Formats: sequence, structure tokens, C-alpha cells
Amino acid sequence: MLKEGIVIDPIIRGSIEKHIDRCLGEEKLDAIADWFKSEYRGIIFHNLNDALFGFVVGSAFSYFVGCLSQLGSPPEDDDINESYQIIQRRATEIKGKIDYVLGKSGM
Repeated sequence: MLKEGIVIDPIIRGSIEKHIDRCLGEEKLDAIADWFKSEYRGIIFHNLNDALFGFVVGSAFSYFVGCLSQLGSPPEDDDINESYQIIQRRATEIKGKIDYVLGKSGM
């Protein structure tokens, strides 16, 4: 915990939010979907929407842990819980953007 009452530093929180935004760019999602389709072809996943959602969430969490590692501070339980809250708050937006991009490209 960085300060009393603040779990994740506002700069790190903003960086996580921006990372999620970058992952939700149409070109980025299209490229990731193409990669999943060419590399895995249903072997590991059966639903491309869920695979992309997992990718975005995993990428955001990995980014968060990387930020803390660069500061020399391993994530504590409160940090992890707050990062989950960020993802939980944006889950509907993430799923909606994935649905939109996949529907637009006919995937």
C-alpha cells in the first residue's frame, strides 16, 4: 500500500486504464483475433470472444504487476483486489467492444 487510503497509486491506476484502452483499439483487437485464429484454431479455446476477453484481462493484470515490479514493490492483496475492481468495472465495456469488433469484421 503506497499511502493511507490509497491502494494503487493514481499514476499506476491511470496507466492500467490506458493499457486497457490500447488493447480495445479496433486494429489491436483484429490483430489479436487473427493471431488466435491462426495459431490455435479451436484447439485451446472454443469461443473467440472469451479468448479475447481473457487476453485483455490477462494483459492488463500483467501490465499492472510489471508496473509494481519496476517500482520494486510486489503486489499485495489490496493491490490485487483493486486491480480486479478496475477490470470488473470495465468488463461490460471490454465485452461490448470485442463483440462490436468481431461483428464488424464478420468473425
